Amino acid sequence: MSDNFIDKIPPINHPIWIKVLTQGAQIKFESLQVQLFISKVKIALLVEKDEKKKKQLENEYANNLFNIFTTNINLPSVQKDLTKLLEVFK
Repeated sequence: MSDNFIDKIPPINHPIWIKVLTQGAQIKFESLQVQLFISKVKIALLVEKDEKKKKQLENEYANNLFNIFTTNINLPSVQKDLTKLLEVFK
């Protein structure tokens, strides 16, 4: 089942990953790992005042989020989160 989901994961450079971090409040993630990571990132981005550094962090965190999804795509909660993510950010 996860084989189908791995094919649905957008590439690491897809803008969806940054959108999730900056506009993802409308998604209720089910995976605890994703929830905690997003919460941590939102705080870090709110605190960062330097726009150049903020963009660097967004890219770094987007790559990390991509890795969380690819590494854990076999988990049903991550599969549900991917489905939600793809629906919200078509």
